[in-house]
Amino acid sequence: MAFIISILSIKILFTLLFVAYPFLWKPKEVLNKVMGLEISKPYFYRLYGVAILALLLAYAYGIFMALGGVYPWGIVLMGMVSNGGAVVVLHKYSEWKKQKTSAIFFGGVFVALLVSAIIQVN
Repeated sequence: MAFIISILSIKILFTLLFVAYPFLWKPKEVLNKVMGLEISKPYFYRLYGVAILALLLAYAYGIFMALGGVYPWGIVLMGMVSNGGAVVVLHKYSEWKKQKTSAIFFGGVFVALLVSAIIQVN
């Protein structure tokens, strides 16, 4: 269970610092520049930040489950869809070239969750 706890902990920490915090608190002008968008009102970014917090709460619940000796299958599957889906979307719209760090991080989390699930099955 230590492996899944580590994956979820890293995902929570990095996402909180580099995704949730900026989308909840950074000025829209900064976010527009980073994202390459021209959004006139910041609520779009704030809503995204809140949605990310909801995902992070689910990951935290996965840690709680794992600490109790239960493998968090639902959380792992959610994470695989979320992180794998992010990579697919970035690739489909050719944004991975601009967002390489994000694409690598999301892809890495996806692979780590997949490996964790395979280890759990065996």
